[in-house]
Amino acid sequence: MNNSQSVSVINGFINDLSSAATEVQKEAKELKLLDIHDGRGLIRRRLLNDRLLLAERSFLHAEGLQGRTWYKHLMYSPPEDYESELSFFPGIADAISRRGNQSTRQRQAAVRQELWRVAMAIQRAANVLRGEFGAHNKPINFSVSMAP
Repeated sequence: MNNSQSVSVINGFINDLSSAATEVQKEAKELKLLDIHDGRGLIRRRLLNDRLLLAERSFLHAEGLQGRTWYKHLMYSPPEDYESELSFFPGIADAISRRGNQSTRQRQAAVRQELWRVAMAIQRAANVLRGEFGAHNKPINFSVSMAP
């Protein structure tokens, strides 16, 4: 897969994340109208907040950024090259700006690796927003049944 194909994959996942975020916005509007003194409404709000929290955590990578392992967020961090004005997709920006003694092929492979890591994080976030947590990404039913 070349870099332009990798970017196409990311664009597809970004569109999917955008769609999931739109669904969450609709759900949040509906939840605002529910009585918070009703246990069911309160639990549904809590479940939505948990999904939002987990979606944000989807962008954290345990190994951190290449060469800067203390930065874990794949979407935002200070750039490695402090002359760069990019503060988003730091791993991709770093891989593009690194020169060193790498061949063109090695640099392209590094960029593809970072594109892949970001694409997977975006996909994870979209899945979490939809409530798809399992290995098979089957939606979890968040409707709460409470005994009278």
